[in-house]
Amino acid sequence: RKGDSFELSMAVTDANGTEVDFSTYTDIKLQVRPTDEDTGVPVLEFTYPTDFNTSTLGLLIVSKSSASMATIAAGIYVYDMQLTDATGKTVTWFYGLFKINDDISF
Repeated sequence: RKGDSFELSMAVTDANGTEVDFSTYTDIKLQVRPTDEDTGVPVLEFTYPTDFNTSTLGLLIVSKSSASMATIAAGIYVYDMQLTDATGKTVTWFYGLFKINDDISF
């Protein structure tokens, strides 16, 4: 919801069932945009390491403050999350729709 603190916890294993060590990645980006063709400033951007917690093996936690979420208009957006490893290889791990519902209580 608009104006609520945002937190998303993802438990991730590789194809062999081994928990992914997210702390080995050198950069993680998550951007939210109006459309997948938009090249302007993202409506919401999560930056590494500030908005990501990688301290638990196999768990990636993404968060944003309620103050940051209050500035985003309610609507349906698109997002993707890219991870960069120590060799410089960047891969999009997650993508899809990002919906922000309007807040009723102020």
